[in-house]
Amino acid sequence: MLAQCLVFYDVAQHAEALQGWRQTYDQLGRGRVCTRLAQLSTPHVQVFREAINIRVAQCGSAPSGRFSLALSLASAGQSVSLLRGRQEFFVQTCTDSDLIVVSVDEQYLQLLSSQGSSLCSRACGASSLNLPPEYQAVLGRQLNALIQSGNCGMALTEKHAEEQALECILEVLERAVEHTRERGIDHAVSSYLVRRSQELALDCQQAPLTVLDICRHLRVSRRTLQRSFQQVAGVRPVEYLRAIRLNAVRRRLQQTAPTELSVAHAAVDQGFFHLGHFASYYKALFGECPSHTRRAA
Repeated sequence: MLAQCLVFYDVAQHAEALQGWRQTYDQLGRGRVCTRLAQLSTPHVQVFREAINIRVAQCGSAPSGRFSLALSLASAGQSVSLLRGRQEFFVQTCTDSDLIVVSVDEQYLQLLSSQGSSLCSRACGASSLNLPPEYQAVLGRQLNALIQSGNCGMALTEKHAEEQALECILEVLERAVEHTRERGIDHAVSSYLVRRSQELALDCQQAPLTVLDICRHLRVSRRTLQRSFQQVAGVRPVEYLRAIRLNAVRRRLQQTAPTELSVAHAAVDQGFFHLGHFASYYKALFGECPSHTRRAA
């Protein structure tokens, strides 16, 4: 088992000290470089933490036959990067970057855990894993403690180190799958609320529903409805529902002749009773006045 803590004043030397990684580090930031590398390596597992005080361009490929996860300790909330064996990477670090990486032999992972094999397969093809920020902080502390225990003369066997690293990998994959599933469910609920809101708005054309009216119909809070619209459509509910009604007016104008239906009647039929406001909304959305919309012959 290899356990070491190193300091470098050259990024190329730092890159060469990382066992199993074929990579090149190029200094981008101005000034004197100072890097710190703490690593723990066994035949099946590698965990290291690297801190670099200036911006660096990193390019290379991950170790062959390894499943690797990289977590930024300097930028809380970022997704956890995932690399498969020999996968190429190109990263530009920020000033004062602080990264922790755990790399496990894929065959070892599959041999010890059928669950790990299944989770790895589900993660295959992804470049990052979304995890709650609070869990990322916990993960960072766990991996850092593992590195420190190997470098502080504590009685840490290879087997114990590998088991701890394996547990971290499995928990990360489990949390990522669970978090992705929860986000998917949340998005499905949001999509449903937006669709039902649209249906309600179109069903009540002559007396447009307010946001609070829709909340009462759907039995959700105003905050929930607003969050759903922001997630699905990127706009507030009132803006979205107004746009739906404006589109309905536009379709009617395009499908009818001026002699059949006036602009004013089309607007009122969709609940726009203040024609000045209606004309402003219409022009802002479609880039033309309602009277300039092409009508049927």
